[in-house]
Amino acid sequence: MSAAMLGAEFRRTVRLARSYWLEYAADLLLYTLGFLLLITVFRAASATYGPEEYLSTLIGYTTWKICASVLVDIARIATEEAHTGTLEQLFLSGLRPGLVFLARSLGILINHGTRGLILAFILAAILGVLRPLPPLAVIIFALTLAGACGLGFALAGLALVYKHIGGALQLLWQMLVFFTGALAPIHNPYL
Repeated sequence: MSAAMLGAEFRRTVRLARSYWLEYAADLLLYTLGFLLLITVFRAASATYGPEEYLSTLIGYTTWKICASVLVDIARIATEEAHTGTLEQLFLSGLRPGLVFLARSLGILINHGTRGLILAFILAAILGVLRPLPPLAVIIFALTLAGACGLGFALAGLALVYKHIGGALQLLWQMLVFFTGALAPIHNPYL
């Protein structure tokens, strides 16, 4: 993969972010309010729910937000290319399609990763749990993100074969809520 291709995808991502700044701001507001509501419900349900649990839930919520968004957007790459009629041009161009999809996926990863980290910092500051994460939590997050990217590529392949996979994407989006610890914090003495 060339640096020029990565640079082009990064510039494309930045231009899209500038063009759709209101969507990004609304997304940040929505997920901030959603998390604060979730924390309020958890606090009302349990008197022992405190800062340690806030941090655990925040890690799961941020992991869900980033991984689910990356998974869905990677799967949408092939769908959008097929619907707009540019997928054929991509395969007929001199570039290897796999590299183009990989560069776009890295752009998506940077986009959602940055948005998720901004959300996490804002929420951690609001809740007063701003502190470094344990290395094991970072490793688990990276592995989860890699799995989401791989699943996104698998779904992109399904989209090429079956054209419409919106229902499967929504199902996976909702399942990730439970598997990332966003609603049920995962307690581990090493995290």
